[in-house]
Amino acid sequence: MTKTEIKKLKNKRNFIIVLSILCLGLFFGKLFITNEVSIKYLEKANLENEIKELEDVQKRLTVRLSDLKKVATIEEYSEEKNMVEVGYINYIVLNSNMAMK
Repeated sequence: MTKTEIKKLKNKRNFIIVLSILCLGLFFGKLFITNEVSIKYLEKANLENEIKELEDVQKRLTVRLSDLKKVATIEEYSEEKNMVEVGYINYIVLNSNMAMK
């Protein structure tokens, strides 16, 4: 083999090595990017679930606050009208049919 043929073979070999390294780099780059996208997708899904849970909690707290406001309004009304809290209620039970006639 002549020196020019040896040079050409070395150049081809170097080209193949560089091309192989480039292909491996692209493969691992794509793998890395795919992994990052998957991680971001999972994080997004987790955050969406957390948002739904917090919205449910907010709805329950809003209902609870509404109930407490109703109770407070009733208590304020009873204080304004000078109403007294009844401790024990004694009901009269009628056993006869007289009231129905």
